[in-house]
Amino acid sequence: MSLEIYAKNAAGKRYLLNLEPSSKVYDAKLAIQTQSKISPDAIKLTFRGDVLDDGNSLEDVGIMQGNTIHVLVGAEQDWPETQDQEVPACKCVIM
Repeated sequence: MSLEIYAKNAAGKRYLLNLEPSSKVYDAKLAIQTQSKISPDAIKLTFRGDVLDDGNSLEDVGIMQGNTIHVLVGAEQDWPETQDQEVPACKCVIM
């Protein structure tokens, strides 16, 4: 069963993604790349305030049909290594 989820960037641009629940977070980045031309390595995805790890599946992080994930674009060294660290306030979009 495919999930339709949304990815939204800081400018408000929304991307519709059709992925399987077992798809990895990195697969979501690849789907965003096809629509935005942004390199997956430059993308960090957040959901409910947590930075998502590329190796986790969408179902592992609790993403369900119709949910919105947030797209953060920036240099990799600017981002925390783990979900336990805080995302810098200037890079975070909270809805």
